[in-house]
Amino acid sequence: MKVEEIRFEEADRQRIAKLILHARQAAGYWDSSMEISRVEEILSRDFEGLNVKLISIEEDGQIKGSILLKVNDDNTAEINPWFLGGLPIVSPSAKNGNELASTLLTKALQSAMRIGVTRVEALFPHDVHSEQIKTMFKAHDMELIEEIEHLRSPLTELVVSTPDIPIEGNVVRLSDIDRAQLFDCWYKTFTTGEDRSILSRNEKERRVFFEEGFDLTKEWVDKASLAIIAEKTLIAFALIRSTHGRENAHLWQFGVHPEHRRKGLAKGLLKRIFEKLIELGFTTLSLNVDVSNFPAYHLYKSLGLKREWGLVCYAWKERE
Repeated sequence: MKVEEIRFEEADRQRIAKLILHARQAAGYWDSSMEISRVEEILSRDFEGLNVKLISIEEDGQIKGSILLKVNDDNTAEINPWFLGGLPIVSPSAKNGNELASTLLTKALQSAMRIGVTRVEALFPHDVHSEQIKTMFKAHDMELIEEIEHLRSPLTELVVSTPDIPIEGNVVRLSDIDRAQLFDCWYKTFTTGEDRSILSRNEKERRVFFEEGFDLTKEWVDKASLAIIAEKTLIAFALIRSTHGRENAHLWQFGVHPEHRRKGLAKGLLKRIFEKLIELGFTTLSLNVDVSNFPAYHLYKSLGLKREWGLVCYAWKERE
């Protein structure tokens, strides 16, 4: 067994694409129409120019397994993100698949630790969350962080099902809010809530998460990204981005200050956002929510948002 770690730019992408194609087809994610050249194109599109390491295992001259470790910043990294499915990729012909997967995961975590990364995440579909996978992650000190559901519904249905609750305060655009004021409200909202992703992060990681989440250099829907100001204090906020062209709006960030919860502010603000999105020509709204965040989950389900798919997130964290 030969284990190799190289930069993504140095990889033989055709060989890696062939392994990925066969593994994903065997798992039922892709049908026979998917081609190696297309996998190569996606690899180049998604990872070219990023800080990505390729860890692979070769036996008898054949690549039997691989992990792409995408380093996001000084603190965080991801394992096989996006279309790669979040789990170690092992050839369906490998007789020692579990051993190969475990070895790949070990090498990926060791690589991350060598460069000072303090958090490594693996995000994968809920329908493959087997006892075998749970055991593998537990053996590598990776904890279950989130069980995410992706919800979506037509805006015409949401605007009808959402009550028109009066808002005490002024509704303004998020772009008018001072950055420091936004961070203060966001921090108090999520560190006192039930979102496991935020609660599992240290202070530095939370700051990075905020800056990435509210990166306004990326495309966002300014006219529908709203906030509420009461007595010169920010008490609620929402950031909307467009996905799937201009048809779907995604609720990227949403929160209500802990001192102003259970007053109907969430529904009142969402109602206005739904109405504005319809004016702008959007047809559906989507969002991701951790099922253990019961207040948020039940709010969205009560409005009629429907589950489309689920993801599970595990994370290795440096011990403090």
